[in-house]
Amino acid sequence: MMKNTFNAMLKNRPKGQKVNEIYLFRLMARYLNQTAIKCTFVKQIHAQYYVSYNSNILHGQSKRVELGDLQIFTYDRSKKELRICTLQAKYEKNIFRHHPSIVLNVFQWELLKDRPLVQAISKKYPVPSNILNFNFAYKSISAYGIFFLENAIGNVDFLYTIPEFLSSKRPLINLSRRRNKRTFQFNCPRKYGNGNEKHVSGNMNMFEKDLLQCKIGAPVIKKDDLKLIITLLKYMNVQVKKENDEQNAIDLILAEYKDISDDIVIDDTVDIGWSPAMVVVTDSLLYTSQVFQRYGEIEPYRRPKVRS
Repeated sequence: MMKNTFNAMLKNRPKGQKVNEIYLFRLMARYLNQTAIKCTFVKQIHAQYYVSYNSNILHGQSKRVELGDLQIFTYDRSKKELRICTLQAKYEKNIFRHHPSIVLNVFQWELLKDRPLVQAISKKYPVPSNILNFNFAYKSISAYGIFFLENAIGNVDFLYTIPEFLSSKRPLINLSRRRNKRTFQFNCPRKYGNGNEKHVSGNMNMFEKDLLQCKIGAPVIKKDDLKLIITLLKYMNVQVKKENDEQNAIDLILAEYKDISDDIVIDDTVDIGWSPAMVVVTDSLLYTSQVFQRYGEIEPYRRPKVRS
């Protein structure tokens, strides 16, 4: 499973390599690409991906905030389904105890929880206004991915959760541009999701399972939305090809949507940008059968009992 191999790769990183949340996701993509899964990490182009939205906390006033650190695109060959999750990544360098807590930007949490229509700050970013609600039936359309230290020897684990399970310890009042952060606590739910999606993955191995069973993110169903996403993937593919001539996950997705992709003509001289992305091509039926044959069911996350 992912966790042991991931930590071995992390410990063998190049000397002087800065470790942050994006590097850890890049490492995760490298691990996935060494399995039967195809995964491509697309690096960020241009600056941070800022959008504006109408904030309920600010009584309808417009608020400017970063959309998210990472876009996860997952294509399932079995279901012929493409999913997207806009994810805010965090790296918590403290050891998580019984009740994990982390400092978050309140307005970004509100954005990912309420999932309103957004407007790109820069014209260079072709972000659809409905990127957070194109399929509102799926809450995993937006989420948090939190890397954290598991123990004193430096092993890293991972918590994936939708924003609804993160609650502020203090009232969300007296907020301003400079004072916009609060400590949020993770409230472990009794149910981790449903048959169509997962709302929580309590550790790295569970996240691998949920991702490769294509239960992370919302399916892109409408043709207009799909056309916008395929256009963005084609622009990303130009950048990937400049750095790596080998076949990648984006190639496979474009081939699956050939009828749409062939009709889209992009101008690769146009200067556009995007946030980092992890593009995954999986086969949920094949993966599920292999996991059960090799490991049996994966143990779910259980909160440790507090000794009196």
